Amino acid sequence: MFSLLRSSFLAMAISVAASLVFSQDKPQPRIVQKGLQVEVSCDPIRIRTPIARVSWEPSGKTLQTDRLDVTVYKDGFQIGVYASASSFRPELKFALSKSDKAAAFRPPGLDLLIRKAEMPSQSRRVSVTVEGLEPRLNYFWRVLSAGAGQSVSSEIVRHQAPVCPADLREDQRKGKTD
Repeated sequence: MFSLLRSSFLAMAISVAASLVFSQDKPQPRIVQKGLQVEVSCDPIRIRTPIARVSWEPSGKTLQTDRLDVTVYKDGFQIGVYASASSFRPELKFALSKSDKAAAFRPPGLDLLIRKAEMPSQSRRVSVTVEGLEPRLNYFWRVLSAGAGQSVSSEIVRHQAPVCPADLREDQRKGKTD
């Protein structure tokens, strides 16, 4: 009886350990509540420029109730150290939160700019291209929607900004041409 219990416990432990090991090999989906998606890449036109394409479905009929937040700290939203954009138009800079901790020091990697914003007429999906990311920094993104006296947050999506190398000859760096 004791050996039967021990062997069934051992089999269960091996099964749990195997599922944990093999589940880490699978890529985790980046689609979360409200359809928030984040894709990071290198800008195809501007060299050495990491960008993030953030897209989601607005919570209301207009975008006026949604705010895009980003931080480089795992607990940045809880401690108030993040940047936000509540208007989605090109060349708009993200604003740093007004918390005491954010005002005490300038967090790295949050000097961000909306390069492009799209809301196709046939789809309710909003797409915002953000630049100014610092290579290798982890960015945490969320959409905050206000309505009926309360705010609702999407899940937080994390991505690491890529390193965007460029191969240039010395004369190309200085703007010289042959």
